[in-house]
Amino acid sequence: LNCQAVAVCIFESAYRRGTENPHRCCFWVTSLCLSVCVTSSVDPNHRMSVKVLVVGPSQSGKSFLSNVLADVSDKPSEVYRKTEGCRILEFERELPTSKQNFAVELWDVGGDQKLSKCWPAIQRESSACVLVYNPEVPANCKEVEQWYDKFAASNGIPGNLCMLVGSSTSAKSTQAFAPPAKLSALTGGKNVHLLCPETAPQLRVDFDSFLEKVYSSQRAKQARIEEDLIA
Repeated sequence: LNCQAVAVCIFESAYRRGTENPHRCCFWVTSLCLSVCVTSSVDPNHRMSVKVLVVGPSQSGKSFLSNVLADVSDKPSEVYRKTEGCRILEFERELPTSKQNFAVELWDVGGDQKLSKCWPAIQRESSACVLVYNPEVPANCKEVEQWYDKFAASNGIPGNLCMLVGSSTSAKSTQAFAPPAKLSALTGGKNVHLLCPETAPQLRVDFDSFLEKVYSSQRAKQARIEEDLIA
């Protein structure tokens, strides 16, 4: 088992125990996330690594989207399974121009508000944010804006490094898909997508293009850190 797989197991165990003692759970989870961030920043092949948060209201389709983006599955689960705490998916992507590989960490964050005190630890070292909501649930439109404030705005992630995804089980929702105006404006209207089984392959292509911008931003940030160390 790699360190991330072990981390997820500990995270889920901490979450379950946190139902009895949420403060102790937050201590465990905070320590775990800090350890994971330090460990994952060191790549044995010296590749750049980007960390992308996938956040949104409960049952909005975050795990379905994460599976699509990580090329695990293009179909939603027939049975709803609540994400306990956080699920981390690791995979590689290649820049089409330079053919350079880089690692991607996709953090599928559960929508349970009970662990809100642990969110600052989860946000640590994040490079970008994918906001997910269900356009068929009216309350989700307002809730996803709150998730933007908590995970992107408060963490200094700019709008061009945010992706807004409306998740549905049917392509019929595309006809009535109207993204929240605030988030559509923040992302420049370009990083707004609809996810359903029919659109999954194209969304993965669009996400890869989005990752190029994330990679470039992360590389520039790393260069500034190295310059400051030299100075």
